[in-house]
Amino acid sequence: MSKTYALLFSLLLALPACGAAESEDGSAGESGQALASGTHWVTHRVHLNQATHVDLANLGAHTHSNWVTWQLPYNLTYMTNHPDQFNRIFFTPHSDTNTDVGAAREPNTKICIPLPDSGHGPIVAWGRDTAAGAGGTSRFDSHPPAQLPAFDDYTFAVNVPTRVANYVECYPDTPPSDQLKLFSNYSLDMQWDHFE
Repeated sequence: MSKTYALLFSLLLALPACGAAESEDGSAGESGQALASGTHWVTHRVHLNQATHVDLANLGAHTHSNWVTWQLPYNLTYMTNHPDQFNRIFFTPHSDTNTDVGAAREPNTKICIPLPDSGHGPIVAWGRDTAAGAGGTSRFDSHPPAQLPAFDDYTFAVNVPTRVANYVECYPDTPPSDQLKLFSNYSLDMQWDHFE
């Protein structure tokens, strides 16, 4: 056997067997199925350093009208409608300051009563919305139109609990109220798999 053939044979032995593609996080590709050679699921991630809009001005009880929104570089409706190309979409919102705060506010007298930390206030527990319900979010159209922020197919939003908005209004000079109003307080991680 010539040296060229011997080298080619040894290279072929060193190549991994074809099978399920692995994403960056090590999980198998689509349902662990074997994929055609040269095609596989690739995990992508993007980090947005700050929110696009923060609205905490809707006070009272159960308004569901306070939002933190991000404008993403990707059309979430397109991604949701093409599961053969995009899957496993995840969102992880972050706040640099404590969000497990709350107050009840009487609308006529504007008397505020602080509420104890509930354990339900961390931003990761807040409602999440997109136009298409991408990544397990609720759809914006599940809310009355008067409660919605401005949005399009590129928008991801968290619905801020009224108790948090009330706290910011009631105690504006008490931390973390000053931070909760800032766009820069909020960031977002998005992850998805793309068939390439």
